[in-house]
Amino acid sequence: MLAALLSLIFYSIPASAGLMVSSTTLQVAIPGQKGRPVYHSVENLLLPPEGKPAALLRAVLTVDNEGTRVESGARIRFSLSARLRRLGTTGEGTWSIPFLLEDRHVPQIKRGHGIEVILPINRVAVQTHLTRLKAAGFWPDALRVEAAIEPRAGTESLSGRTGTKTISVNWKPR
Repeated sequence: MLAALLSLIFYSIPASAGLMVSSTTLQVAIPGQKGRPVYHSVENLLLPPEGKPAALLRAVLTVDNEGTRVESGARIRFSLSARLRRLGTTGEGTWSIPFLLEDRHVPQIKRGHGIEVILPINRVAVQTHLTRLKAAGFWPDALRVEAAIEPRAGTESLSGRTGTKTISVNWKPR
């Protein structure tokens, strides 16, 4: 009887999702052996308006499952936005609304474990956006990726479920 009562109490409490974002990084690819890209974390990116943006970008989100059960079917939504500055001016630019919004499905995260989730950034969409910016006389001086684990029923809190990483964009080599 006591076991039945305890199991009833245990199953009536909403389960916490337990997923937490512990780190967010932006990475750029450098061509490696046999044509395979090798990714490295960056804090700034050389991206002059005159050149063709050939860099492969991706974000990497480290997600930890601090809950008491295996989490499956998590969806991570992420966006990329730019801080824009008029060409030929100095100073800090102004943040624009995100120009890229995508999501990624994570099938399963075991309890007590963490995984790195690769968030691919659409290269064609970035190049198209940069081309339009240049034609309008603007260029980014920073890029920011924001990611969030989509909330589900039973999630007690949204704290710790988002990650943000900002990198500066250099127009000239130092």
